[in-house]
Amino acid sequence: VQTCALPIWPPSTELPKPPVPYTPGWRFTAKSHTVPAPTPVVRNCCISSEDDRIERSQLSPVDRCLKHPPLPGKEGNDTVSLEIIDISKGGDGHNSQVFIVRLLDSKSRSDILPPQGARIVAKVYDPLYFNDDGGYLNPFLCIDQYYTHEANAYIALGEFQGRRIPRYYGSYSLNLSVSPVHTRTVRMILVEQIQGITMSDARPRDFSLSARQGLLKSI
Repeated sequence: VQTCALPIWPPSTELPKPPVPYTPGWRFTAKSHTVPAPTPVVRNCCISSEDDRIERSQLSPVDRCLKHPPLPGKEGNDTVSLEIIDISKGGDGHNSQVFIVRLLDSKSRSDILPPQGARIVAKVYDPLYFNDDGGYLNPFLCIDQYYTHEANAYIALGEFQGRRIPRYYGSYSLNLSVSPVHTRTVRMILVEQIQGITMSDARPRDFSLSARQGLLKSI
């Protein structure tokens, strides 16, 4: 009987994480950021290496975030001050944190932002609360990929913003304090809030035949 050796994985339970900061009522300021080019997509590009899995078992999640900051890009001088109103998708174990925010103030040289007081959607790419599938995925590579691809997609599809896709209000950097002397950086995009139900909640039987035919025709 032949047997094969299975890879030795670190324990599936991670070291403790700090509470998720993205809660209703939280106010924060973010700085504009020019997104870098999309990261290459190749086979196993986001899979953890053996060194990654060893590191995961030895370092705390916060220490790993400090060791692996996001891709640099280019930081700008524009700022936005926001307040979280409602959570659409948040907490530990998500690929991103999505919430509704109110625009409290902005210092921007562009006119792409809505007026003060507007409700918009913030999407934060935070590797600390990423679902890494028990260590199988490298959260930092995944987050870099998700952020650079989504932000660049909005830019490339600029002519459709406000009609077929939400308006894109830019990408930003957010610094989160983890100790009296250390902060970690996460990336964020702001987009238009679209009223209505999500596609996952839509039930085909609730749409008329003509509406369903119109959807298929447009596709």
